[in-house]
Amino acid sequence: MTDQPTLKTKLSRIVQAFEAKPALARSTDVTSLRMGDGLACIATQGDWSHTIDMPTTIGGTATGPTPGFFGRASVISCMAIGIKLAAARDDIEIAGIKIDIETDWDDRGLMGFEGVDAGCQATRIGIEIISPHPQDVIEALVAKALDRDPWYLSYIRALEVSMAIRVHDGTGRR
Repeated sequence: MTDQPTLKTKLSRIVQAFEAKPALARSTDVTSLRMGDGLACIATQGDWSHTIDMPTTIGGTATGPTPGFFGRASVISCMAIGIKLAAARDDIEIAGIKIDIETDWDDRGLMGFEGVDAGCQATRIGIEIISPHPQDVIEALVAKALDRDPWYLSYIRALEVSMAIRVHDGTGRR
């Protein structure tokens, strides 16, 4: 477990390094996905690997959580980590964080129904924080943390996305 003073020291070192060499702060993550028969997928990045699947009701085998689980988990885990990092930098004690995210969907969009958007219809996020500090201090901390939270910002903003599609016959030839 990393205590708050240790976390603050580590963050200070990172900030100093980024101030001295801004290029150190830039990175590109590459996550790859493989899918064969069925709907189950294996996503990998470095040493990490996760199975993603769909429920049996839609044709999957339920061997892993759905893509939506990982999407929602990415947003709220990044939010919690960002809040904890901001608290450490500002010497604000946080004993615990619980975040719930609810998303509303109309699965007719996924099935290609005319005029039905497949995207998320609405999102609600609830944050509970255990801290001895008053509500206004914690609200300001959360606002500051979310203003610099990569996955939360990616979730609430439209992003430029580029895509390349390559088709081959399975033998490596086109």
